[in-house]
Amino acid sequence: MPNYARRTRIAVTILIAIPALCLLGIIALLFTSCSFNKYWVASDLPKPDHGFQTGTVAGYNVYVWDCFRNKHVVLYNETAEFRSGPYKREESACGVMTPTEEKLLPQSTRELNPNLFW
Repeated sequence: MPNYARRTRIAVTILIAIPALCLLGIIALLFTSCSFNKYWVASDLPKPDHGFQTGTVAGYNVYVWDCFRNKHVVLYNETAEFRSGPYKREESACGVMTPTEEKLLPQSTRELNPNLFW
C-alpha cells in the first residue's frame, strides 16, 4: 500500500508541476518579447518627436525624442515577419546620435507616425 501512495503523490506532483512550469514559461515569453516591455522602458517619456522603420520583412522600429530632459532618447525594437523583440533604450547628449541610429543611418527607412507610439 505505501508504494501506491508514493506513486500517486508523484503523479499528482507531475500533473501540477508541468502545467505550472509551462504557464511560467509563457508569461516569461510574453514579458520579454512582443514589445510588452515598451511601457516600462518608455514610462517617463512623452509622445516621440519622430520615428522610422527599416527593412521590409525584417528590420527595426525606431522612435526618437530629440531633446527630452537634456538627453537625446531612442527606443527601438527588432521585428521580423512573425516576431517582435523587446524594446531597448539608448540615450546620448542632445544633438548627438546614438550608436543604433549611426548603425541604421545607411539603411533605407520609412517614416513612422509618432502619434501611434502610445
